[in-house]
Amino acid sequence: MRTSYTIGKMLLIALFALGCNLTTPAAPVDDTLTEELTPIPTPKTTQPAWPDDWQLFVDDIGGVAFAFPQSWSIIPVSEDIRRQGTGYTYTLASFDQQTAPGRDGIPEGSTKVDISIGAFDVMFRDDYTLEQVANYATTSDGVQEVLEQTAITLPDGAPAIKIRLIGRFGDEFTSYIMKIGDTGVSVGGLGADMALVEQIAMTLHAA
Repeated sequence: MRTSYTIGKMLLIALFALGCNLTTPAAPVDDTLTEELTPIPTPKTTQPAWPDDWQLFVDDIGGVAFAFPQSWSIIPVSEDIRRQGTGYTYTLASFDQQTAPGRDGIPEGSTKVDISIGAFDVMFRDDYTLEQVANYATTSDGVQEVLEQTAITLPDGAPAIKIRLIGRFGDEFTSYIMKIGDTGVSVGGLGADMALVEQIAMTLHAA
């Protein structure tokens, strides 16, 4: 698993970048919801739609597929890492990730998205709920303020939770917590175009 500072590793600040080691036993999870979440209905379709000029990426091991703009870059994950069962993250960006600086190196006007697959299945027990994951994320020490925590429905009918928060560095992050089949997935976005981050999140579906 990559150890670089990525948005998805921390459920954007709240989960992974707070020093959570995905290979260690999970701490007890509070089952109490911070608030009752009423799903926002969206039309159910057999497969989410995306623009014709986007590319589709399929992870056959994780059983997850997603789409993103053709001009964006992606940092792939090796088959060996994906088969370890400890969770892994794809990083998408509207800029060239090979030439950009490190953690704070998102160029002005650019957007970065992390799609983390399988981490929840390691951090929490098998019967965890998305609400438990959301509550863990929004009550972590690195969270300065929770701006939004809303239950939504993905285009294919799967449940998800949208979170917006202010992290420890004063940056605003948006993340989407979901289950694709039996696999926990988070989509985290940082940068200029949060509408595009949500559009990418809505393309997540079973491969």
